[in-house]
Amino acid sequence: MTKLDIPEDLESDIGENSNPSIFNKRLENGDRFFTRAVASLLIPVLMVVSIYLSMGTGEIEIENFYSTDVEFMEKQVIDDEELNLYAINIEEYRSFSGDGMGYDSEETINQWNPNLVKSADELIISVNLRNDDSGVRRIAWIDCTNGIQNCDDIVRSGGEAWAPANTQISSEIYMSYDSNWFSDSFIIVAVEDGFTPKELYITLDSSKDPTKWFFSMAITPLGVGICLFFAKRHNRDELTRGITFSNDQLDASRSSYALCLANTVMKPTIIAFYSSLMFWILVGGDFWSAGLGAIMIGLLPAFVRLFNESSPIPGGRRMNLWGAILYFPLCFFAVSLALSTYLTDFGI
Repeated sequence: MTKLDIPEDLESDIGENSNPSIFNKRLENGDRFFTRAVASLLIPVLMVVSIYLSMGTGEIEIENFYSTDVEFMEKQVIDDEELNLYAINIEEYRSFSGDGMGYDSEETINQWNPNLVKSADELIISVNLRNDDSGVRRIAWIDCTNGIQNCDDIVRSGGEAWAPANTQISSEIYMSYDSNWFSDSFIIVAVEDGFTPKELYITLDSSKDPTKWFFSMAITPLGVGICLFFAKRHNRDELTRGITFSNDQLDASRSSYALCLANTVMKPTIIAFYSSLMFWILVGGDFWSAGLGAIMIGLLPAFVRLFNESSPIPGGRRMNLWGAILYFPLCFFAVSLALSTYLTDFGI
C-alpha cells in the first residue's frame, strides 16, 4: 500500500485547523466541552446567591434613614382602584438631621442593606405627601413586624405585595418593596391623583438571625450535592467534571487550556473561601489574633495545586504556575470576603 501524497498547502491547512478554538469546539475527547464549561460556573453562581441571601441577617437598628429621591413610574390598578406609582430609591443610606430625629453610627450606616425592609423585626416607613392643589403635606405610614411583605391586610396585585398605609387623609395609599439583581432597590408608593410623595423615612430594628445565616451558607453545598447526584444518576460525566473543576479528559487545544486555567484558579479560591470561613467561625472573627492563620489556610490549596501535574500542557508545570500566580492575590480576597461575610452578616 502506497502512502497518499497530500499537497503541502492542504497539509498546512489541516495543521492549522487541528487545534480548534474555544468558539468552534463542540466535543473534546468525547466530552461535551461547552456543557462542561457552563457546569463549572455552578459553584461560583451559588456562592454569589448564598452571600446575597445572607445579607441582612445580622443585628442592626436604623433610626434615621431619609430619602427624597422620588420618581414617577406609571399607573396601576390595585384593589380595583387606579393609582399613581412613585419609586423612592433606598439603595444607599441617607440621613436627615432634625428635631426628634435619631442618629445612626458610622458602623450602622456601613451595615445598611435595603433588603432589611423585608426581614426587620420592627419596621416603620413614613412618607410625606404633598397635596398638588393646596401644597399642604400629610403623612402616610406603615408599621410592620417581620418585614414589609408581612404587614397586616396585604393586597396582591401585579405580582407584588402591597401594604395598605395608615393616613391622615381619606385616600387609599399602598407601599411595596422592589429590588432586582442588576438595579437599585426602591420603596414603591401608590397614591391617588392629587398627591405626590416628597420624603421617605425608615426606622427599623432587626435582630441577629444565625439560623438564616447558616441556611444561606448551606445553599451552595446543597445545590452542588443535588446536581452531582443528578449527574451521577444519568451518567453525565461531563457535568461531574465541570462541577468539580476536574481537568480529566482535556487535550492540548486552546479551549482546553482556557478551561484548565479557569479550573486551576477557581478551585483553590473557592476552597480558600470556605476553609477560611469555617476558621473565622471557630475563632469568632478575631482578625488580630487569628488573621495570619486564616491567610495560611487560604494559601494552602495554592501550594497543593502548584505541585500537582494536572495540565494538558506537556509537563503540567506551565498551567499550574499560571494558576498559582493568579490565585495568590485571589487568596487574600477570598479570606477577606469570608471574614466580611461572617462579621457583617452574622452580626458580630
